[in-house]
Amino acid sequence: MVKTIIPTTFIAEIGLNHNGSLDLAKKHIEQAKESGATIAKFQTYFTDTRVKPNSPIRSILSQCELNKDQFYELKEFSQSLNIEFASTAFCDKSADLLKDIGCSVFKIASFHLSNAKLIEKIINFKDCKKIIVSTGVSSSAQILHINNLYDSIIDHKPEIAFLHCVSEYPISSNKNINLVNIPFIKSITEKEVGFSDHSIGSEAPAIAVALGATIIEKHFTIDQNLPGADHSMSANPEIFKKMVQKCNLTLEMIGQRRLNKPYECEKNSIPYCVTDN
Repeated sequence: MVKTIIPTTFIAEIGLNHNGSLDLAKKHIEQAKESGATIAKFQTYFTDTRVKPNSPIRSILSQCELNKDQFYELKEFSQSLNIEFASTAFCDKSADLLKDIGCSVFKIASFHLSNAKLIEKIINFKDCKKIIVSTGVSSSAQILHINNLYDSIIDHKPEIAFLHCVSEYPISSNKNINLVNIPFIKSITEKEVGFSDHSIGSEAPAIAVALGATIIEKHFTIDQNLPGADHSMSANPEIFKKMVQKCNLTLEMIGQRRLNKPYECEKNSIPYCVTDN
């Protein structure tokens, strides 16, 4: 049986890089599409329930908090550009908001991997097509717990994928990337596996694809010099586009395994081969 090469899904993690501006968010979606992204992803939350009043990131979160109408507008704008809209739900209320605007791709942040109640809630959304779960700061037991929860649901359910992720922003050393977890997670879950990349540059995603990742998520900004917590560590359009090209080149080089006949490209060499009769 010939193994089919699955096209890579590229997620531009816009996150909070819109800085609370709907116009800036739309510019990010446009540039993400032009850079080869297939999904433009945001973060949906309510500041009052996401962090404590004395949190050092409260002011940033408050500035970047978008409301239901704004998320609906971004979803519709994404649809008009033929790029999938997705968002991370940080609580029951934000999950309901995304359900109400017709979001079909949900992300679960690494630190919510243990929130089985939230994950089960989203799995049971009738219109949810896919749930993508990051696995930073986790154990294999936690990953298996969610995988078993998913498998236990018999009725209609979306696709699920797990992303290998290291929760360091940005990754400070290549030895911290630990891409060996990609085939490991696939082996223990038997589900689609990807890579949520916090490294600088485009090398790690290409290696991840070679190891079997079919989803690549990377923080994305239109300008690394914009004010905000994530812009400086995010990939700009040039870097993101280069990453997509490297990943696609990797898939092209992986190709198909040899079966019981020569490759088509070898046919002109056959007359020159020495064979034993």
